[in-house]
Formats: sequence, C-alpha cells, structure tokens
Amino acid sequence: MNTHKNARLTPAGRLAVLQRVRAGVPVAEVARGACVSARTVWKWWKRLQTDGAAGLQDRSSRPHRLTRRLPSHRQRQVAKARKKRWSSLRIASHSALPVSTVVTMLQRLKLNRLGIGISIGVAEV
Repeated sequence: MNTHKNARLTPAGRLAVLQRVRAGVPVAEVARGACVSARTVWKWWKRLQTDGAAGLQDRSSRPHRLTRRLPSHRQRQVAKARKKRWSSLRIASHSALPVSTVVTMLQRLKLNRLGIGISIGVAEV
C-alpha cells in the first residue's frame, strides 16, 4: 500500500490503538477515539494475537479466488459463437447459460457490441 508515514491508522497507528486496549481502556472508547468501529479494533486485536505486529500490515481486499467464474473452455465457446455473430440470447440458449452471464462475459472480453457488417439502404418512396 502507498500510505505516508504520518497517516493516522498505519500499522504503527493500529499498534498504538491496541496498546491502549492492552492497557485496559475499553474497546468501545478506544474505537471512538480512533474513529473506527469496535469490530475493527477486535479484528486488529485478533490479528495481533495470531500474527504479531506483521498481522497489522495493510492487506489486499481482492478475493483470493473467484469461485463462480466459468471454466475457460466455456468462455472460449461463448467467444467463438460471438465471432460467428450470434446474439447474446442465442449464445445463452445454445450454451444453457443465463443471458446475464453471457452479457457480462462478452463485456469482459470486449465483444459486447456487434458492429454492423453491411449497410442497409433505406428504400426511397
């Protein structure tokens, strides 16, 4: 993380908050003083107990894994169908997937727009 050294709740600031808890100050009071929730203070306390001072370092909020993501062969199948100029609805019904899943996947793959392949003339009356 890119925090400056004097930020209020850097790992050093978290350690200072927890030292107040260790000194016997009630957690709710310490949390109010630090402008965080009591739950956050307890979370830091648990990390300090299990991992020591290293547990107070900033962590990524990115999920460790995406369990609901479609397998790559299914993604390739959807992309291949789109390159054949199939609509999202047709791909979804053919692949037995929800339309919302197909649309989201096509957006992620930047295949969500079907460009007009031929120009259609308007008949003059």
